[in-house]
Amino acid sequence: MNIERSWTWRRLGDNGYLLDEFVERVDEEFLSFAFANPRFVCHGQIKCPCTKCNNRKFLSENDVHLHIVRNGFSRGYNIWYAHGESLNRRNDASGSSKVPSEEGSRYRTMVMDVVGPELIPNSICDEQPPNPKAQKKFRLIERC
Repeated sequence: MNIERSWTWRRLGDNGYLLDEFVERVDEEFLSFAFANPRFVCHGQIKCPCTKCNNRKFLSENDVHLHIVRNGFSRGYNIWYAHGESLNRRNDASGSSKVPSEEGSRYRTMVMDVVGPELIPNSICDEQPPNPKAQKKFRLIERC
């Protein structure tokens, strides 16, 4: 399946204002896709893919919308794997991408190809929160 997602990197226009197309597509494409995959929804929340949260925090639909509109998508998040999309999907027919890819995505894809879907938990809600020491480090990182 080839999906054109260059819109995810065009949040602001030349004048520096938020583009209406970006806001509409966040709702119509991303949020619709993310909430249509119940295995990746936990208590009505999904992982937020904005640059600040980077798929680490679960937030409500409205909060995810606001975060993405304010901060944009995390760099390289062109395959929505944390929201149910297969890692085997390619960006476009030519195989090239105008979006910078995450360094580890090549290795992640390789591991997922070997291990398969059994590596993904049956319910995303089963994830444990970080221990108190890790939470403290995450808070320090977020302040930067």
